[in-house]
Amino acid sequence: MPRVAIPMKTRSAVTLQSRRRCCICFGLHNDSEPKAGQFAHLDHDATNNDPNNIAYLCLSHHDQYDGSTSQSAAISMHEVTLYREELYKFIQEQADAFRSEVKTTRRALDYWTFRKGPSKSEIDAALEFFAGSHRTKSLLLMLGESPKGMAELLAGIPGAPDWIESIVNGLIISRLVLGPSKAEQRYRLTPAGERLLRILDAIPDFIKNAAWDANWRAHEQGRD
Repeated sequence: MPRVAIPMKTRSAVTLQSRRRCCICFGLHNDSEPKAGQFAHLDHDATNNDPNNIAYLCLSHHDQYDGSTSQSAAISMHEVTLYREELYKFIQEQADAFRSEVKTTRRALDYWTFRKGPSKSEIDAALEFFAGSHRTKSLLLMLGESPKGMAELLAGIPGAPDWIESIVNGLIISRLVLGPSKAEQRYRLTPAGERLLRILDAIPDFIKNAAWDANWRAHEQGRD
């Protein structure tokens, strides 16, 4: 029967899945570089344009498989089909890894560039918080690592239990921390608490230290 042209939709689908990689090059030599190539009918039936019967092959392997020398090449349909499956899986994994990296990069950009803010009032509040109680800062930083129960907080922060619990309650009132729920007896940061730590992380140390020094001097002058 005369050759039937491979529909453009099928050609596009195979090209997209293969990214113009030859599955035989990939299967035999682990070569995943794009190459000039042609579409091969796996069953050697030029009228069978089912997408599952089409593979993208480099010019050399196309001649070996689909041409008159296919018998001497001794590459079976089953072998090429397996190589094609391995190639498609590899390409999909590469695409998934790339998308994951893009998402991670976007999250990092969101973190460091603060797509909304920070406003001057947020920066001032963050510096005021930094210059305040050391234990309050330590508690917020502990919760920034992961949610924790009261026992963990008491073990990590020196001081009387009633005092530490009072500081935690203050953070809850300030809406920087969420209290434990029935489902989970742990304290965790609110979005506002997470944002505060992000802002503090982005402020240069010399500015934070200057704020702390100014607060300490004002406190000492108040005692005189």
